Amino acid sequence: MARRTAAGLTEKQERFCREYLIDLNATQAAIRAGYSARSASHQGSTLLGNPKVQGRLHELKDERNERLEWDADRVLRELIDLAEFDLVDCFTTEGGLRPIHEIPALARKSITAIESVELFEMNRGNREQVGETKKLKLNDRRATLQLIGQHIGIQAWKHQVGTDEPLVVWHNYAGEAGTGGLSDADSDDT
Repeated sequence: MARRTAAGLTEKQERFCREYLIDLNATQAAIRAGYSARSASHQGSTLLGNPKVQGRLHELKDERNERLEWDADRVLRELIDLAEFDLVDCFTTEGGLRPIHEIPALARKSITAIESVELFEMNRGNREQVGETKKLKLNDRRATLQLIGQHIGIQAWKHQVGTDEPLVVWHNYAGEAGTGGLSDADSDDT
C-alpha cells in the first residue's frame, strides 16, 4: 500500500501538486511527478479533478503567496501601474531616450525589451557611425486592462449573452430602454 502524506495524498500525488505549481501544466507535472508520459495527459486531468489534490494545490498556493508577500491587491496594483504608464517618462525634453537608470521604476516595469541599432555610412572608404535607433517594446496595455477587468469583475471582454438569439436594444416613445431577444413574432416577415 502506498504511503500517504498528511494531506491524504500518495507521495506521487504530492509531487504532482508541487510540480503543477511550477508551470500550471498538468501533463508536464504528471510526467515530472513520475507518471507515464503515455498516460500523463489523462493522469493530469484526473488528478486536477481530485478534491484532495485541489485542496493541496490551494494550500501550496497560499503558502507560496505568503512567502512571496503577493496577494490579489498587490497583483491588481501592479497591473494598474502598468496600465497607467506614460511613455513620456522614458524621454528627455529634447526627445532622446533617457539612460535606463534615469527612467522611473514604473516606466521601466512597462518596458519588456530595448533594441539598439547603430547606423553606419561609408565615408571615403571608412565606415562611420552616423546614428543610433533605439526601439522600446512595451507591455501590452490592452491585455493589462483586460486582466484588471477580469480581476475586478468587469466582463467587457466576455460575451455574456447566453442565447443564440440576437440581442436587441429598444426604446419606447417614453424614452425607456430595454433589451430582449428577437422571436418569430417580432419578425417583419409575417
